[in-house]
Amino acid sequence: MLGGNTRGICDRMVYTIRTGCEEEPDMHYDDGARTLFLYTKGTKGNPNEELRALLRYMEDTREECAVNEPLRKIHDMVKEVKRGREVALEYMKVFEWEAMIKRDAREEGLKEGREEGREEGRREELANTQRERDRADAAEKRAEEAEMEVRQLRKMLAAFENNKTIDETAGI
Repeated sequence: MLGGNTRGICDRMVYTIRTGCEEEPDMHYDDGARTLFLYTKGTKGNPNEELRALLRYMEDTREECAVNEPLRKIHDMVKEVKRGREVALEYMKVFEWEAMIKRDAREEGLKEGREEGREEGRREELANTQRERDRADAAEKRAEEAEMEVRQLRKMLAAFENNKTIDETAGI
């Protein structure tokens, strides 16, 4: 990691980092370990043509950018990886993997949500149907009670009219 002001110094195509002793920076220490950082947008430095082609290919992975045999082999591997989901997972960048997991989880969540929504809709429909049945039963009961009341009133009216006729015949 570079610290401080890096403006102007981070424009190289290749950065070679060697190990050293922090406490004694002037002490010679060479364990042979090297770390190379490649910067695809770099303009400084003079790497060989093969490395330049690799940097261009890393920036633009279309087949026509695979200009030599090693890059064509890399391109073939990239195509193969893109074809196989399991293999692709091994080579994906973390953010791509996370995005795929989020997408899959979202799809699963939507599926579960739809299923839960349908089930809730069924429960609500059953509850609505039962309420309607209860209302219909109550209305039918009221209608039956009203019919019975009307029959009783008719009987009472008939009895009243019969009594009136009897009373008139008797001369009352």
